[in-house]
Amino acid sequence: MEPLSSLSTSGAESLSSVHMGLSRMFQRAVEGSTDKESDLNRRLVLVWIALQLAGQIALPILIATMVFHKRVARRNPTIINFCVVWTFATIPPEMLFYAGKYLAPAQPGKMLCLLQAATMSGIPPMAAVAYLSVVVHACTVVYELNQDVTVRPFTLNLRMIVLLASPYIAFLSFSIYIAFFGANFPTDIKLDEFFCVVAGHNLSTPVFVFTIGVVLFTLIAQAWIIFTCYQNRSKGSRSRRSFGRSLSSFDMQFVFRMLGFTVFEIVLVVACVASILKPQLTFAKLLLATPPFAVFLVFATSQDILCAWFPWCLRIDSASIIRSKSVLQISRSERTAMTFSRDQPTIKSRVDSAFSQYSQWSQAPMLGGSTRVVSDLEKGIERPPDAHIHLSRDFRVESVETSMQVHSYSSQQNPMDTMRSFKSTRYSRKKPPPI
Repeated sequence: MEPLSSLSTSGAESLSSVHMGLSRMFQRAVEGSTDKESDLNRRLVLVWIALQLAGQIALPILIATMVFHKRVARRNPTIINFCVVWTFATIPPEMLFYAGKYLAPAQPGKMLCLLQAATMSGIPPMAAVAYLSVVVHACTVVYELNQDVTVRPFTLNLRMIVLLASPYIAFLSFSIYIAFFGANFPTDIKLDEFFCVVAGHNLSTPVFVFTIGVVLFTLIAQAWIIFTCYQNRSKGSRSRRSFGRSLSSFDMQFVFRMLGFTVFEIVLVVACVASILKPQLTFAKLLLATPPFAVFLVFATSQDILCAWFPWCLRIDSASIIRSKSVLQISRSERTAMTFSRDQPTIKSRVDSAFSQYSQWSQAPMLGGSTRVVSDLEKGIERPPDAHIHLSRDFRVESVETSMQVHSYSSQQNPMDTMRSFKSTRYSRKKPPPI
């Protein structure tokens, strides 16, 4: 019996040793997988931060170029405000990075986490409304040109103030809404994979419903702009053809560029919904860090912006430099017509003189007021409704209430008859201020 008992004891010991060995191997495998998962999460967080920082650095450079560069067409305030909104939108996702709490095992405080969760919830509505403001301004300009509507300066100013302030109102509304619930339920504030959120209570549902509604309305407005431009270009009247020609390459490229961004925005909304329904979809969350740099690419690929940054690489003709104001970038009070000097001996000197006059003209106020003079010949002279500056027989720059374009025509054609065939802009009869 003793050998049998000793055999059973040794067998039990061997089984226990095997069990301990297997448990240790399993524990090491789990620890290894956990380390790999944490390393992957760390890399994804760094990619998230890098994408946000790329837009945070690039957008201020673009804004400074559009505002201060002399050879860049002056953009409408709604476009600049759209870039400012997306620059501001890069700050809340980077709050943990600025505080040094963006990598485990560091944990942010409750107040910092609540602040980030509230501001992150206000970014989608703010960005959607800012983009809608750009499209609404384009719609109003196209409508006024199409229907020949005269708008008072007070109405223009009030409309612009509403368009510029509405994104920030949407941001504050939804941020306060999330902050209120987060303060009442502090236990629901937690750190997600990339940023803090207020879990539960279906708080994100109103945010995304509002954002999706604004994006769909923006898409409908853009479709109306494209349809109106196409309809006016298809009609046979001369004024309609002038309207369509002024909405040619530069304007339509801008419209289609913004339409592409609208599709990208819809993809972002879908990614947001997917990240909420399935939190394990990390790629959908990474898409939320790409819009700031995408906005930079949309506006930085304009020809005048690229030529301002790379003057030694890109050569554009003189017509492209002067034809820089589009129907989406100007207000009604800025639409004017002017022509070049015939006395210049060469094409280059005529273009340089024209660009100098255009630079002075582009300093006119964006909203309301009387249109400023474009050359020394107009100082102290009241402009009648049909007044134009005719100085050239070979080249003329026209802005048939829309954009400035350079056209050449035969010397046998009477330039004054050609100018009279276009619809004149209604100028203020008041004496214009000095340049």
